[in-house]
Formats: sequence, C-alpha cells, structure tokens
Amino acid sequence: MIRILITGGAGFIGFNVTKKIAIDKKVSITVLDIVPLRKLDKEFLEFIKKNKNVFYKRLNILKLNSVFKRRNYDYIIHLAAELGVDNVISNPYKVISFNIKSTIELIEFGLKQKNLKKFCYTSSSEVYAHTIKKKKMIPTKENIEIMYSSNLSKRDSYMSSKFFGEVSLKLSSLPFIIFRPHNIYGPRMGTKHVVPQLIKKSLKKQKNLAVYSPRHSRSFCYIDDAVDMMIKAIFSKISNQVFNIGNPKSEIKIHELAKLIKNQISPDKIIKFDCDQLGSPKRRVPSMQKFVDYFGTVKFTNVENGLAKTIKWYTKFFS
Repeated sequence: MIRILITGGAGFIGFNVTKKIAIDKKVSITVLDIVPLRKLDKEFLEFIKKNKNVFYKRLNILKLNSVFKRRNYDYIIHLAAELGVDNVISNPYKVISFNIKSTIELIEFGLKQKNLKKFCYTSSSEVYAHTIKKKKMIPTKENIEIMYSSNLSKRDSYMSSKFFGEVSLKLSSLPFIIFRPHNIYGPRMGTKHVVPQLIKKSLKKQKNLAVYSPRHSRSFCYIDDAVDMMIKAIFSKISNQVFNIGNPKSEIKIHELAKLIKNQISPDKIIKFDCDQLGSPKRRVPSMQKFVDYFGTVKFTNVENGLAKTIKWYTKFFS
C-alpha cells in the first residue's frame, strides 16, 4: 500500500490531483484541509463517500507535528496555501506568515517520516514576476535567476512566501519536486480568478463586459493537463528538480480571452477595456522544454475546449 498525504486536497488543484491518484485502489490518501467537512462542496463530499481509500481530516497545518503522529507516508504533496490576489493585497502579512510557517511545519513532518520517497511542493509562477519585468525572458525557463525588487509591494508577499518555501525544501535534505504552475483553469477553481470572473460577468444582463488588464497576456493551462503533468513527475524516479506546469501554446491577451468566453455565453455583449491591475505582469508564458526533456511530449487541451467545459460548470454554479 502506497500512503500519500495531500495538504489542501479539497482545493482546486488539490482535489483534482486527489481524484486522479485515488483511481488506483492500492493507494491510501490522507487529505488535510482546514475547511470543516460540513462546509465542503457536494462534489468533494460525494467523492469522499465513494472512495474508501481517501480519508479527510480537518487540521490546521501549523499544528501538524503536535497532533498528527503518523510516520509511514511515502509521498507528501503540499498544495495548501493562502492565495488569491485580493486576499494577498488585503492581508499580506497573514499570507506570507501562514505560507512560510505551514511549509516549514510540513518539511519538519517530512523529516520524521521513515521511508519518504518524495516531498512535492506547489510553488507559483509568481516567483518569476520581477525577473520577467527586468530580463524579459519569455518563455521563462526554470533555471532563470530569480530576482527581487528593492521596492516590494503587498502583492509580493505571496511570491516571497513561495520562493522561501522552495529554498527551505531544497536545503532540507528531503527528496523533492517543485512545481511552478502557470494560470491553471477549469471547473471548481473558485470565483476570484480571471476566467470565472469573466464567465460571471458574461452571464449578467449588463450590455458591457468590463475587462481589466486587457492587453496583458497569459498562457492558460486546463486543469486536467496540469494534473497529468504533476502526477507524471510525482511518481517518476526523478527528484530534486523544479518544473514549470503550464501550456506555452495557449498564450492569449485577456481581452481576447474575454471575447472567447462571451461569444459562448452572450455574443452581443460589448467588451470595454478597463485599467490594468496593480502589480499584474504584462506577459507570462512558461517554457516547458525541461519537462518535455524529462517526461516526453505533452498533449494540451486547446483553450476553446477547456473554456467550454469550464463555462458549462460555472453556468450551473452561478445560476
């Protein structure tokens, strides 16, 4: 029996990773999340009931080592974090404090495991933010020098916490894989990200569709593709490496993304360019060459198909 601990396993990426791994009934998964069971969404609750090899435990990770004594995990997959642009800007110290402390707590837990094969840490493409501004190296490779600004903003609390987590894990002596996801989207991703926000606006009766940072561009990656890449790396023999997770073939400007979404929902809406969001990078595209070199060619869902699946889910959610 392979035993896996997943933090944040009730969240967007975490739940999808958990579902994919749980297909193998020879795997036992413990999902840790701070959300009370009764407040979890119906989809997650039904999944827990149907899959006897998945166990949910409500726990604040900051208390992990004091209350959780199991020492037989083969893999730790760390996805829990304080995130979301509005939350990061409103609560910068809370974000950096929790993300750093929880990662250290989990690393210390990992060091106590008897036969840990790999500690998998989900960082962020945000760690490239200042580097991209100064060096303009796009698509961005994993081995690029990470740069900081002397004038840090509140938004930098998140990227700082993620990079600190990377450094801590690299210095821990644990076997690791670090992921830097780039604009992952899909059903059940919450309501604070650009794709669900544009879907919600498109569903409203207003004539105009306001689009923030309209000329900025992103490379969006559908959740199923991201999870496939992550799981391939997690259960490989490769360790002590950093990998981008994303789709470099799907770069699109935000106003063009808005057009694709509104055309599937309300074609008559008129797109209105709004202001650029403070601290938002003008462009973000990952280089996936390293991943291909290690694991082979990646098949990606095109943006139109991925958006269609996402729109179908959110149309029900927002109704």
